[in-house]
Amino acid sequence: MEKYHIKKYASYIAMMVVFFASTAFAKVSIEPSRVEAKVEPGNSFEQQFVLKNIGDTPTTVMMDWRNRTRDTLIEDWLEIDQELIELQPGEEGTVGCKVTIPEGAVGEYNAWFVMTEGDPQKMYGGVASIAVRTSVPLYITVKGTEKYDFEVKEVTVVNRNSFGLDVKLRNTGNVHIRPTGNIYITNLNTAEEYIMTFNEVHWGIIPDKLHKYLNRMEEGVLLEDGDYKAVIHIESGEAESNIKSWDSEVIFNIKGNVGKVTKGAIESE
Repeated sequence: MEKYHIKKYASYIAMMVVFFASTAFAKVSIEPSRVEAKVEPGNSFEQQFVLKNIGDTPTTVMMDWRNRTRDTLIEDWLEIDQELIELQPGEEGTVGCKVTIPEGAVGEYNAWFVMTEGDPQKMYGGVASIAVRTSVPLYITVKGTEKYDFEVKEVTVVNRNSFGLDVKLRNTGNVHIRPTGNIYITNLNTAEEYIMTFNEVHWGIIPDKLHKYLNRMEEGVLLEDGDYKAVIHIESGEAESNIKSWDSEVIFNIKGNVGKVTKGAIESE
């Protein structure tokens, strides 16, 4: 969220935000925070979400969903059993959704299950309220049609605050992936070696999207000036017959806070 610094009205805005946060909105938790499933074409999948008002005031929660899938074959492939639920402080409620995978579907059906707390159309003191929105990702793989694939578009080096080797990657498959791997670094001057984990947090990326994976050493750990070799291994998939593996070697130079790939560089788009 951007910060606006307006001296004349700063105290008024702060008071208004606190007022709405404490009186207009309760806090609602939702479980699970992510849904992943495999469904055969022509079958369906159902999921129950548990909502709990962990605040001290009553609240109204609205449910909706946002499609993130191309060529879904049918428009309403996800249905929610209720669009609105009211919760008292400490009260729990459940909301169900049903995913229908049509015959002929391939890849993955992907959506956000959206929970909106508060009514953005309601007025408080003549001012429209701000709704609190939480989105839960749903990844429903069409069983037997998965294709795991990706392209590495760029490798860059940083040596500020902590050393890092960043990899920009595009998912060229038809399901979401959480690529993993290792980066082996050798100082070509001293032969000292380092090992880094690629995508240690297992961050996912959906088909046809780019993501820059930031791979860092511990805070404050920098590489000294000199030439280095990095051997990068990345893979994604779930079975020996359906794994995409990528291996590459780059040479880079460190000079102070500046790192530069000198050989084996991959150009970005």
